[in-house]
Amino acid sequence: MTDSVGKSVVGTTLVTVSMEVLYPPDVQRLQNQTVLLNNSLTVVCNLTHVGNPPASNYSWIRKDNGKVLGTGQTLTLKSIRLTDEGEYQCYASNRMQPITNEVLYGLSQSTVYINVEYGAYVREFKSNKSHTSIAVNQGETVDLLCVADGDPEPVLRVMNTTRGNESILVEIKGREAKYRIQQAQCEYDTGNYTCLADNRYNEGRQLFALLVYCVPRASPFSLPTTTLSSAPNDSLLFTFTIIAYPKPTSQDVIWYKRENDSWRVLSDGNNFLITLSDDSMQTQLNIFHVQLEDYSDYMVYVSNKLGSTMEVFTLKAQFDMVMCHVDQPEYLILAPPIYMDPGPRMEIEYWLLV
Repeated sequence: MTDSVGKSVVGTTLVTVSMEVLYPPDVQRLQNQTVLLNNSLTVVCNLTHVGNPPASNYSWIRKDNGKVLGTGQTLTLKSIRLTDEGEYQCYASNRMQPITNEVLYGLSQSTVYINVEYGAYVREFKSNKSHTSIAVNQGETVDLLCVADGDPEPVLRVMNTTRGNESILVEIKGREAKYRIQQAQCEYDTGNYTCLADNRYNEGRQLFALLVYCVPRASPFSLPTTTLSSAPNDSLLFTFTIIAYPKPTSQDVIWYKRENDSWRVLSDGNNFLITLSDDSMQTQLNIFHVQLEDYSDYMVYVSNKLGSTMEVFTLKAQFDMVMCHVDQPEYLILAPPIYMDPGPRMEIEYWLLV
């Protein structure tokens, strides 16, 4: 520039300018959460950048219905229910006012999915609309249906739990299992069935009883020992295990003893006791002290409204064989009598059954 006398002059001016950059907050990406039913859960809305000015407003919104659940940085759900499962959004905002005086709002959000899990349980275990038990005729088809629930999805097992065993009939991962019994048989299909649902939280089960109408018969799982041996004065037990439905009553079970080519009805006495198990599936004849007259045949007769069956048992004498010397065999008395020719008096070796 030129001064008043026409001389060129160079001037310098220094100006300092302060600049503040405004920017919105940045919500950190939320991780999906898994929580067990009836427990509590806390989720924090953390920020990767707090913004300038720092974020001052937070809100939590249920995404499916738009309901505001909280206005803080932390969301807490207590005693969570199944209906609490779903997506939740966290919003963080700040208020920015530049020199133009135009107010701007910075906004950032992230979404979290809350998965509510619960223990496995059996909803129903049934057959032909019956939920606890069913009675069918021999040869009928029986369809068992087990419906269960759980999260994670449960493993289902349909098992035959008769006679204390757990025989797995069906095993699947899911919420429904089916098993069909073709031509139901009294001996092999009558009994208790169990549906079991299992996941990492719980094991649930329900029972179902299947009854098959049939005439009484010997159980193939416990066949009777029909010939027994006993020494005099020993105790002895005849056992007969039954398969039948309807179950026989005490009046339907009769024990007999063969005497002189005929059968005599036995009853409890000083030396005999007849019992029937609580489930009516086993009867026993107990002889307390075997006598000579007890060596004979015995018969048990079992009936229900569909028919009857019988089983014959034999009690034989049990002897120990010993060797002894008899010098006067004509005086030897054996029971039952064995007739011997004593011969000359001399020392003779005999085998005796004692």
